[in-house]
Amino acid sequence: MKFILKYGIGIYLIITLLFKLSFLVPHLIVNIGYYILMAFGVILIPFYINVIFGKKSISVFWVFHAVNFLNLMYVLLFDLKNMDSWLYFLTKFSTFNLIILGLIYNYDFYKNFFIKYFKYIILMMLVAGSLFGGIQIDHASRLSVGFNPNDVGLFGLMGLFAVITFNKEWVRSKTDIALVTVFFIFALLSGSKATLLGIGLVGFMNYGATLKSMILAGVAIAGIVVISNFGYITSIDRLASKEGAFDTREEVYKNGMLTFEDSMVFGHGLDKYGWSNPKYFAVPEDALGPHNTYIAIGIMYGLFFGIIFLIILSVFLFQKKNLKKADEFHKFSYYFLCLIMVIGFFETLIVGVNETVSLLFWFFIGVSAFANYSNSKLLNAKNII
Repeated sequence: MKFILKYGIGIYLIITLLFKLSFLVPHLIVNIGYYILMAFGVILIPFYINVIFGKKSISVFWVFHAVNFLNLMYVLLFDLKNMDSWLYFLTKFSTFNLIILGLIYNYDFYKNFFIKYFKYIILMMLVAGSLFGGIQIDHASRLSVGFNPNDVGLFGLMGLFAVITFNKEWVRSKTDIALVTVFFIFALLSGSKATLLGIGLVGFMNYGATLKSMILAGVAIAGIVVISNFGYITSIDRLASKEGAFDTREEVYKNGMLTFEDSMVFGHGLDKYGWSNPKYFAVPEDALGPHNTYIAIGIMYGLFFGIIFLIILSVFLFQKKNLKKADEFHKFSYYFLCLIMVIGFFETLIVGVNETVSLLFWFFIGVSAFANYSNSKLLNAKNII
């Protein structure tokens, strides 16, 4: 039990990565591990109820408790007989419990692990995909390595983000320079325009409008030119083409909005995350989700509950953050949240389950909340209980 208490959320992060590596580990096996872990997240409650629901815990991790309450109210009012929506509620509830307990009892472990090893985990994912999933170029000349191009782009972006945020002197490290190069190439070859935007945001958040950021931009542009000369379509090429920034998503955005308008006030249910009604697609079997976090929130929750959900996140993000005195882990966490909120205009993130980036988003909300409160010297891992 203590092992799950301390490492449960870490195991969950590994499980989400294994879902991407279905060519190595069958989904059936990963699903079994996932459901067992979710069960533990609920079973732990009676043993640690004073920790999870104590006054200090609620004041620190109030976002989790607010979202849990919102989800519960939605199910009770609009989706009472939908077992899939109840399962979604329990999954989020369990996930938040694992995050809270993991950070309270093992914060230093996660801090040290992410700072030292997160970039290598991302590299392993891309290498494993390339070696065992196969390097493929789709009809649009976008790179996939066992998982889809958008995931390739997000992994490349996260790896790049980790290197330059955790090590401000990365340009002095041959290893980190090599990693930045690899992650940058994967990110560009994915053809993801969201990733391209993310690279710009990562540079700005770390360096601002400085000479260093302009030099890095020059190096990046040179790399793009070299890659394009090998015949690959990069994110820059797609952005500069006639399709523009949003054109390739026009149909899925439109169908997502039509789905939202079908039940604008009350939503379609918590189990409809990342979903658009197939009836709006020319080929219903090929229906895609809205590829937009904010449309997905509207489809799930409807207007009223969806606005409340976004207000909860916005209040947390706009709370005063003392980032000047924050360590690298705290900065990385908060920057990651801002990054995902922006990329959410291009991808369906945050609301899903079993998805690496979405889980990391909620994990880093916990990290940012816990680190910020700890920095105030009002709380630490011992006296939160």
